[in-house]
Amino acid sequence: MASHRSLILARIAELLAGHGGPEDLSVQRTRVSPLATQNLPASIVYPTREDPETDDHDLSGLRLMTVRIEHRVKTPGDHPAADGTPPDDVLDPLLEWATDTLRSNRTLDGLVQDVEEVRLAWDFGEGDLQMAAVGQDFRVAYWDPNDA
Repeated sequence: MASHRSLILARIAELLAGHGGPEDLSVQRTRVSPLATQNLPASIVYPTREDPETDDHDLSGLRLMTVRIEHRVKTPGDHPAADGTPPDDVLDPLLEWATDTLRSNRTLDGLVQDVEEVRLAWDFGEGDLQMAAVGQDFRVAYWDPNDA
C-alpha cells in the first residue's frame, strides 16, 4: 500500500498531466536518471523537504512537505530561442499553468489541508543546446493518517 506522502505526490503529477498543459509536455514523478532532451518540455514532481509540526499539541501529526515541480525546456541555437524569446519567457506559461492547476484544487481532492506556492529557483544552461529550468516549490500541509 502506498504511503500518504506517495499518494499526494502522485495526485499532483496526475493533476498536472491532465489539466490543459502543453500537448507535448512530459509530467513525471521523481527522476533518478538524466532526462533526454527529446522528452522536453517536462515537469518533474518530487519532495525536497518535510517538517513535522510538534510544538503545539493541537497540531501534532500535521506535516509540512515541500514539493518541487521542476519545469525544463530546451531552446536550440545560439539565441535564447529560435525566435529570440528568452528561456525564462518560455518557462512562464508552464509556471502559470502549474500554479493555476494547484490553486484550483488546494486540498488535492481531500488528501491535504492546503497547498501554497512558496518559492521559485531558476537555472539556465549553455552549450550546443540551451536549456532553462525553474524549480517551483509548494508547501503542502497534511495530516498523515499513520501518525494518528
